[in-house]
Amino acid sequence: MLPRYVFLLLSLALPFGTADAQITLTAADYPIRPGTNTYHSLDTANEDGSNTVAIEAIIALSGPNQTYDFTPITYETLFDGTIEVEAGATGPGAGIDPLDEATHTATYPFAFDDGETSIEGILYFYFALTNEAASTLGTLFPGESGGDQIEFTTTYTPDGRREAVFPMTFGTTWTSVYTQTVDFGGFEFAAEGMDTYEVDGWGTLIAPGVEGGVPVLRVKVTSKLTTNGFTNTSICYEMRSNAPVVAVVCEGDSQTQQPPTATVTSTGATATASEGETKPTRAALEAAYPNPARDAVTLEFDVPQGGAVELTVYDVLGRPVHRVVEGTRAAGRHTETLDVAGLAPGIYLARLTVDGQHWTRRLTVAR
Repeated sequence: MLPRYVFLLLSLALPFGTADAQITLTAADYPIRPGTNTYHSLDTANEDGSNTVAIEAIIALSGPNQTYDFTPITYETLFDGTIEVEAGATGPGAGIDPLDEATHTATYPFAFDDGETSIEGILYFYFALTNEAASTLGTLFPGESGGDQIEFTTTYTPDGRREAVFPMTFGTTWTSVYTQTVDFGGFEFAAEGMDTYEVDGWGTLIAPGVEGGVPVLRVKVTSKLTTNGFTNTSICYEMRSNAPVVAVVCEGDSQTQQPPTATVTSTGATATASEGETKPTRAALEAAYPNPARDAVTLEFDVPQGGAVELTVYDVLGRPVHRVVEGTRAAGRHTETLDVAGLAPGIYLARLTVDGQHWTRRLTVAR
């Protein structure tokens, strides 16, 4: 199943505001737009239960004109990076049904290492967005674990997993029924899913880094997934808005001793130096050019202050094919030219790492 916070990773950068009346969300507010977006996500698994009281206080706030305060929560994990969103079905899922029906594809590098297992690769999310609804069609992940190539594909049929309907306002409800099919290296299994959604509250979201709060609708999501006669149920509450911050809390499960959890994610367009500045205010990786490229491609990136920089090109399986930069760079704009004449035609991802944060750009090699 897709993590519930996937919705959080794709938020739009729109002005903050206060919630003196409820908002109505339309397709124009749905957080999928072509371009490069940074994200900054705070997360707590709450394994020691220290955040339970604060999270349960948010869960209890159904109804109108509420204040959802996420600042008392202690966050254990920080995720920083970028998401590249393109129009249409792109990447390795472009020819796979129903992924090829996507109106948008979101791509970002994924890495996991808990000391025992390490996984690294590229995640592709495929979406369909209309004026009436937004649906997840599936995901595709080519990557590597322990030196072995891995790949899994998840699809939602027949019409995708409906994440939103429009217009959305207080009291809106809908249900999404689908079959989830997972293909893991040729091993395929399916489950029957049913998600019910209810906009059961509205008010103001207060969270770390948010001055004055933002107006939100609270969406209660009850997800049921049945596999071999066994049904797993989860209940989460998503604070959705047209502002560049969203948050989610999920109920725990006393039977499995799973505690309630919380996530807050802020996003925005990649920023570079303002006009008249002599150096950038933050790191950024610009679009590759020419793109597609036949012989050489130029990559430009900004470094806000001198330090360690890594710029690596990966193939669609998440394997590094060229270390463009690996060392220190001074603050400012830098330009690197990559010889791609020896690379096979196809899609690649250039990944910039500066101070533990990542930025990604897609490039295509053609012949």
